[in-house]
Amino acid sequence: MTSAAGPAAWALRFSPRRAAVSGKALEIGTQALLVTLLPRLLGPAEFGRMSVALAVVTIGSVAMSLGAPASFARFVPAAPEHLRVGTARSLTIRLLPLRAAQMGIALLVAIVLVMARPSSFPAPDAALVLAALGAEVGALLLAQIALGLGATWIWSYRLSARNVALLLLVPAFAALGWTVDVMWTVALGCAAGLLFAFALVWPLVRHASPGAPIPEGAMRFGRVSGLALLVGQVTYRGPVLATSVGGLSPEDVGYAGLAASIAMAVIYAVRELFMVSVPELVDCWSRDPSEADRRLRRLGWRVQLALTGGALLGAVALEQVLPLVVGDAFAPAT
Repeated sequence: MTSAAGPAAWALRFSPRRAAVSGKALEIGTQALLVTLLPRLLGPAEFGRMSVALAVVTIGSVAMSLGAPASFARFVPAAPEHLRVGTARSLTIRLLPLRAAQMGIALLVAIVLVMARPSSFPAPDAALVLAALGAEVGALLLAQIALGLGATWIWSYRLSARNVALLLLVPAFAALGWTVDVMWTVALGCAAGLLFAFALVWPLVRHASPGAPIPEGAMRFGRVSGLALLVGQVTYRGPVLATSVGGLSPEDVGYAGLAASIAMAVIYAVRELFMVSVPELVDCWSRDPSEADRRLRRLGWRVQLALTGGALLGAVALEQVLPLVVGDAFAPAT
């Protein structure tokens, strides 16, 4: 039977909050480059296409996840230590047929859209977005195992791996003079995130003993949490999709994509900081509920102070700074 020694050792090296801080610092850094470097290279129209593709991939993967990451973070750490790897394995096996069925439905939807509106949904674009969605769903399925086992840094760095791939691919193709469609970069970036998660998570579970029971209420808890997360993602990325299907110009879609990207860099930093703290808080709650409550409140106040200061600074400097950062082509976005 595989013990939890490996994940526990990683958790000691990368505590949940340390993983959140380092992982989100890298993600925010790469996200900042995504909204500064790529708009300059791609221009509003192509950046808008990339933003729409990422919006579809993100909303689709969150909808398919059904809150499973929250279930892994809540129930796997609560299992007896010698059963945690097996519990993560059992939960994953339970989810695999459902994910396959969901991808089948996504394929049917893509076929219908391509046949009904080929001018708005070209077949090559639909195929690449569907491939990116499959890679993102797989990466999420693997990373949530690491989240439950305490290797939270893998969860925190997953999106950074995708962002780094995008940041390398777009300038590389431009430097080589290759006229590669931006949809290819989205698909390859999501594939990089999948490879990152697989390479690090597979060693944690490949020797897990089968037959560990699934905790009672885990799936229902995930569905409730997933619905809340899905509503949030539609709120964050919905404006980009709305501008795309609403008949606005490609440039307007690019402006909306830029605004959404900046906002989501902040939103994700806060969300993931709390998400990766859940295993530590659950463990602390089992020993001292009052201490867990104090830690959570202290974390909340610190985040609130940082966000308030950042929002005030951004409101004052936006009109002057944005064109300097992303180029004059995005000046109307202010």
